[in-house]
Parts: sequence; C-alpha cells; structure tokens
Amino acid sequence: MAYTSDFRLKNLIKEIHLDVVKKLEKEKINIFPELRIFDESNEDSILFEKGGLTFTYPGTKIKFGSNDAAWIYKDTPLVVVEGTFGTERGQFGDGQLNRFSHSAGVAINGFTGLTILPFLGESYSKNGRKLFSNNDNIKIKYASLHKGFVLGALSITKKEKGNFLICDVYNKELITDLVVETFKKKNQFKKWIWNIKVKVYSNNVRANFRI
Repeated sequence: MAYTSDFRLKNLIKEIHLDVVKKLEKEKINIFPELRIFDESNEDSILFEKGGLTFTYPGTKIKFGSNDAAWIYKDTPLVVVEGTFGTERGQFGDGQLNRFSHSAGVAINGFTGLTILPFLGESYSKNGRKLFSNNDNIKIKYASLHKGFVLGALSITKKEKGNFLICDVYNKELITDLVVETFKKKNQFKKWIWNIKVKVYSNNVRANFRI
C-alpha cells in the first residue's frame, strides 16, 4: 500500500495522541481522551453522532467537509482535526480554501476545529526558481498558508459558538498542549484561559496558541 499524504497525516496524529497520554500521565491524570481516527478515509464522511468525523449545518442535513481525526471524551468532541500537506504538493493559492468548510463546520456546531498544515512548503513547479543553475527542468516554488484561510478562521471564531484554529502541522508540541488543556478544562482539572495570535507575513505565516 502506498504511503499517501493521508496515511502520513494520520500517523502523525496517532503520534501526537501518544504524547497527549504521556503528558496527562506525567500530571498524574489517569483518564484520557479517546482518539477517533480511521485508516480508510471513506469512514471519515460518516456523521459524527453516528461514529464518523463529519458535521452538518445545525438543524439541517447539509454536510460540511469530513475531518481526519477527533479527540473526544464521553462522546463529546474536544478537538476535531482536519489536515493537509497541500503547501508541499503544489497548492499555492485557492486550492487550500477547498478545505475551509471542514473545521468551519466543527466551530459552527460549537466545538473546536483545528486545521493543521505546513505554513511554508515547497513544490516542484515549471514556473518556480531554478534549483540548479545548469538544469532548467528542476524548479522550486514556495507556498504559504493562504491569508484568506486565516482571516476566515478568525471570523468564524469571532461569530460562532466554537473555535476555528490553525496550527503548523510540524508543531507537535503545540497541538499536544491544545488537546491536553482542552481535556483538562472539560474535566475541570484547572481553570484556564487561551487565545490565538496569528501574524501573516508576505512569505510565511506563524500562529501561536498561548495557554
């Protein structure tokens, strides 16, 4: 079986879950959130309440995009994850926006949706920068997180009951902390306050969750 970007992403999420459990154990907490994740992506499209990872617009049967994984506790979603390596596979612009509805649907339903992707990626491109001075056929083009994606996520978070967060896929520690603190808040282990800070640069994007 080919090691697709979907398998790569889901293996990364499974690694993060192990880190979540270890961190909770280190804090002497012996109950843990469950990770809902499927090896077959067609199961992602099943409605969340029926055991899948897809949400509908409240009061309707209209589906948002399916997500890749979710940390849940007592059948309640804590952090629902949608991920992509698109910035490393030639998505230089609007292609990223096709995934916007996935985490948006989670936030509109009052939960925390998290989109993870490389904030700055590079792909081979006919119109990119030459990688070698003596070879015109190998060119690299850089892609960064779409500004419209960030602005849309901030707008959803401001208007809806839930939260639409974005994090660099390689910042495993930050994602781990988000899941751990969300779980602790749910179980009232400690009071906490969090906010999101997003800065958009011309050639890169950085986002931080400060807890």
